[in-house]
Amino acid sequence: MALANSDIRIAAFENGIKHWEIAKKMGIGETTLSRRLRNELPEEEKEKILSAIGTLAASRKANPDVFTEGLNKAGE
Repeated sequence: MALANSDIRIAAFENGIKHWEIAKKMGIGETTLSRRLRNELPEEEKEKILSAIGTLAASRKANPDVFTEGLNKAGE
């Protein structure tokens, strides 16, 4: 049995986007996003989430230092 909304899950994973980042971008709680992903979403809702992932991924590519800044300091 395949996971519901696997296209969204794959897009987030491939772009290194966490669920909490998507939820924040959409103005909802992480738990709300998690509950929504349990069952297959209508195409309109999927498009909104995939759009948020695309925006976050583009932002990450344009400003990679912003997303890795805290990671580099963690090991110091």
